[in-house]
Amino acid sequence: MDMTTSRSRRTTGLLAPLLLAVLAPVVPAADAAQAGAVPPTCHGERATLVGTDGRDVLVGTPRHDVIVARRGDDVVRAGGGDDLVCAGPGADVLWGGPGNDRLHGEGDRAFEDQGGPGIAGDTLRGGPGDDLLDVGFHVAADTGNFPNTLAWDQSAGPVRMRLGAPGDAPGVVIGEGRDRVVGARRLTVVGSRFGDVLDVRVPGDVKVVAGAGADRVRTGAGDDEVLTERQVVDHAVGDRDLVFTGAGDDQVSSFSGPDEISLGHGTDLALTASDAPVIIDGGAGGDQINATVHDDLIIDGGTGNNSVVLDATGVEGELVLTRRQGTLATGTILARVRRFTSYDLIGGSAWTYSGADLPDRVVALSSGGPVQVFTLGGDDELWGSPFDDQLDGGPGTDEVHPGGGADTCVSVEVGTCP
Repeated sequence: MDMTTSRSRRTTGLLAPLLLAVLAPVVPAADAAQAGAVPPTCHGERATLVGTDGRDVLVGTPRHDVIVARRGDDVVRAGGGDDLVCAGPGADVLWGGPGNDRLHGEGDRAFEDQGGPGIAGDTLRGGPGDDLLDVGFHVAADTGNFPNTLAWDQSAGPVRMRLGAPGDAPGVVIGEGRDRVVGARRLTVVGSRFGDVLDVRVPGDVKVVAGAGADRVRTGAGDDEVLTERQVVDHAVGDRDLVFTGAGDDQVSSFSGPDEISLGHGTDLALTASDAPVIIDGGAGGDQINATVHDDLIIDGGTGNNSVVLDATGVEGELVLTRRQGTLATGTILARVRRFTSYDLIGGSAWTYSGADLPDRVVALSSGGPVQVFTLGGDDELWGSPFDDQLDGGPGTDEVHPGGGADTCVSVEVGTCP
């Protein structure tokens, strides 16, 4: 190996164990010029460090660098100084570091696997300083994923974000500096470990990962996804997050409350498995809410035909769910569950369901013991458990689906008990 090749590989030394493939040599711009090639540019500035069309790890200097990564899934650590980075096509990771940096994600990479088409995008971390973060979403496809990521998970303090300003105005993020964000369409936003304000109402769909801290999250009109924590730990207790979704079919996951979730218009899905108080407001539209049963659980389905899945695994004693009062009680637990038309009952030693003079749908296929269902008026649908249930449809044209036990059925017009 000659000295030129050795010198060209020095940028890969720090992160070489992270690579998934053998890297092609990186060519400093000066070496390219001596070889007769015209050095590439990044937004009009001549490159000082140039990657290859393979997977590269490019490490800048403490001074002003102009880095062109070119093709491939590259990692760029610009380092200190006011740096300018052009990623090129591929799923790249750009770290600005200290300084007022300009990070351009450039093109993404389309792919297809067993799950269908997708887009591999870029991850941008600005670091301390007033940075420009250009997401660079250049592949137009409806893939259902969130290809590009803006991450503040390494931030030394909380961030306040407003993406989706009127017109083409850049979004603004105030944290370790005042960052500007352009090109935000379908993307993932990762907050810090502190209490953040994440207002991400961009055109298209977004995924927001709030992280630790008491966060406030607001999304827009797309089909959005919100995770209140980066790590999913069932029955954990964390900080109180406030989540507000807009129009669109959204999904919100809360596994370490206490959290408050307000769902907007659309057919939304909310998942919660925290042992801390959780408040969920379904809002307009037909929503589905999956929740573990515990004290101080408050669920309001909102308007529309809403369904709820109540998991009482580990809860001792009889669970009494009263639709008219919107309450769920057992022992010392008192939860509020109101404005739903469909109820799935999971776990628990025994359930008693008392309906209203409205159509009820009660499913107890996975309950932990026998169920008693009294649906009153309306055209109801009753699904029994594997135990010996009592299923009373009341007035109306009711349909029964026994679960396999020696059930007793009263006032059901469709289906029969054993």
